[in-house]
Amino acid sequence: MFVAETARLEKNLLLLQARDPGLAAAVRQAPPDPRFVFVSARNGMSVPALRSPAGSHPLHSLYDPRQEASRLAESCSGAGCSVVFGLGAGLHVDSMLAEPSLQSLVVVEKDAGVLRSLMEGADFSRIFADPRVRIVCGFGELPGAIAAAWRPALVGALKTASLRAWCDREPEFFRGATAALQEAVDSVRADYGVQSHFGKRWFANMIRNLPLLRPAPARPSISAAAVTGAGPSLDVQAGRLASARAGSFLLATDTSLPALLQRGIVPDAVLSIDCQIY
Repeated sequence: MFVAETARLEKNLLLLQARDPGLAAAVRQAPPDPRFVFVSARNGMSVPALRSPAGSHPLHSLYDPRQEASRLAESCSGAGCSVVFGLGAGLHVDSMLAEPSLQSLVVVEKDAGVLRSLMEGADFSRIFADPRVRIVCGFGELPGAIAAAWRPALVGALKTASLRAWCDREPEFFRGATAALQEAVDSVRADYGVQSHFGKRWFANMIRNLPLLRPAPARPSISAAAVTGAGPSLDVQAGRLASARAGSFLLATDTSLPALLQRGIVPDAVLSIDCQIY
C-alpha cells in the first residue's frame, strides 16, 4: 500500500473507531477487496471502479460525479431517515447529509474488505464524523440499525437509494439486503401501529392512576416466589397455589390477574407490559 493510501485509511479508521469501534477493528483486520481501483473523472475527481477483463467499471459517473450524486440524493428528499445501498466514494451520501429534514442515515455495504478498499482511496471524514450516519457491513445488523435510526413518529418518512453501478455487480447481496430492510421496516411499522392504537389508553390510564401514587413500600424480603401466567395450567395449579402460598411472594402477569381474583387469590404484585384495562 502506498504512503498516501495508508495515511488516508488511518484517518478514516480513526474517525470510524470513535463511532463504531467494532466495525473499525473489522476493517483494519480485513484484506482489501482486490477488485477495486480508483480512476479519475473528467473533472479530476477520483472515483472507485471495479477491475474486469473488459476494463474498469466506475461506480460513479466519469463525466460529473457530483451532479450524479446530487440527483441520487434528490430521490431521498424530504425523508427523515434514508437507507443507502452502497458507499462508493460517498459522494451521494455527502449530498444527502445536506438535506435539512434528514435525521438519520444508514449506509449498507457488502463487507469489511470492500469498506477497507474504499477507505484506502477516498476521504470519508465528513461522513464518518456526522452523528446521523451509521455504516452497516452485511445485512445481519440491518434490523437493529433500522430500529435505532427510524422512529416514525419522531423522524418521519424513510426512503432508500442505491448506488446502481455497484448494486448491479453484487445483485445477490443487495437482494438479501433489500429483503432484510423490508422485514425491519415491517417490524417497526407494526410496533408503531400498536403504539398509535393504544397510546391514548396508556396516557389516560397514567392520568387516572396519578391520585393513587404513594411512596413505595420497603422492599420485601423474599425467600420463595411464584409467578403466574395465563394458560390452561393455571386452572390446574390455582388450588395448589392458594394452599401453598404461605411465606412466598406471588407475582402475577396482567393476563393471569382476572383468573386469580375470581378464585379469591390476591397477588403481591402484578406485572403489566401490554395495554390492559387495568
